[in-house]
Amino acid sequence: MTSDSAGLLIFILSISGVGLSYSIFKLLQHRSLGYHAFLIHLLVFSLSLFLLSVGLTFTGFYLRVPHLWRLFTALAYLNAPLCFLFTRVILTNRQSFRRTDLWVAVPALIHLIDMLPFILSSRENKLEIIRAVMNDGNAFILEIEGFLIPGLNSWLKALVGLSMMIGQLLMLSGAFHHFTQGKGRFEKADRVLYRWLWALASVLAITIFFIMFQFAFTLLHGWNMMHVIMAATTFSLLFIMISLPLVAGLSKGFKHPLAQSDLFF
Repeated sequence: MTSDSAGLLIFILSISGVGLSYSIFKLLQHRSLGYHAFLIHLLVFSLSLFLLSVGLTFTGFYLRVPHLWRLFTALAYLNAPLCFLFTRVILTNRQSFRRTDLWVAVPALIHLIDMLPFILSSRENKLEIIRAVMNDGNAFILEIEGFLIPGLNSWLKALVGLSMMIGQLLMLSGAFHHFTQGKGRFEKADRVLYRWLWALASVLAITIFFIMFQFAFTLLHGWNMMHVIMAATTFSLLFIMISLPLVAGLSKGFKHPLAQSDLFF
């Protein structure tokens, strides 16, 4: 590992560490948080832990504790659904958890089931697979350890992400009249928060398409898929972490929220 790549890895691990520390601190105060604030901090926690888990691959960490390999990659399936749920909840200022909200964890749970052959395999087999990924970062996204055909898992992950992104865009488009022509236009904070939700959806779209196009067409030569995933995740995490203290409405929600019946779904 060169000094430049080592410095970049330290930066990425530091960002993930700050994100984890901050999100854990806020999540421990969940009783004083609104539900949408809880969700956005849960998203920061998920992104930070996923980024940390990927970055640790380059340190040889999983050669010492191979049983932890792949346990955290399920978080990649959790992030886009969390963005969707957060957008839906904050548009209506819903303040309570519902059992139906647990659907966001279903894609991640299916991924863990797919990884059962690896999870239940021997230490020697785990080490062999981990070494293969360390030698070829593109093998990380193929996920050869599971039941599914190598590479299929990645396209399913992209499908989940695209579905959630389209859902967010539809909800925000449906809310356009409310926050520009209706009651919401009277509150500057509401308009700022509404624009920020569009920015969040845009960041999600950029990261999904960046990963998809790199996987399909190798646009950036010299980058393997682990580098691309780390860069995309860092971009998303930094956007949210920098935004949190700057957009006051994230902690307060909309003064004039939509009614549940105003949403498409």
